[in-house]
Amino acid sequence: MKRKRVYLPVILLFLCLSFFTFKYVQSVQEDRSDWRSFLNRFYYSVDDAIFELDYLLSKDISEDRLGDRIRELERDLLKSQYIYENAKSYIDSSLYGSFLFEEAAGILYGLQSSGTVDVDLARFDQDGRLDADEKKLLTTIREDLDEIREEMHANEPGKPNPDLTVEQLNEGTKFILSKNRLDIYRDTF
Repeated sequence: MKRKRVYLPVILLFLCLSFFTFKYVQSVQEDRSDWRSFLNRFYYSVDDAIFELDYLLSKDISEDRLGDRIRELERDLLKSQYIYENAKSYIDSSLYGSFLFEEAAGILYGLQSSGTVDVDLARFDQDGRLDADEKKLLTTIREDLDEIREEMHANEPGKPNPDLTVEQLNEGTKFILSKNRLDIYRDTF
């Protein structure tokens, strides 16, 4: 009878430990899956913005289509910002903050500043064409996005590294993601 009393608590303890271990492993796997999903979505949203930039830089776009293409680029940049900020809020709060995508989208609609740098840049689609300075700014934005994409590459190009950690992403992109409009402008000119 005494043996039964000893076995029952041991069995209950074993079952409890097994249950909590299973739940912990399940939670870790879900976190890893969420992180990989973020990496894929973020990588391909940056890739979409690069594609749009390449299109704008490589073609002479008609006056009536330029506004549409600028809005497409803005949409892709803001989508990247949204994905990144949601990951920061819901997946891992240790991701560094990002200004780049929102600031780059803002440049498309003009930039005025006075002080250490005097800038008066009109909307990119105002005159129906991209001038040389606007193309230089778009090239700088493209280079920044390409650097982010490169930091996320796996061994095979065109795919994000599923084993990339938050620390590696932060370290590789901390200076790029923190850029504001004037930083982008200074990098260009």
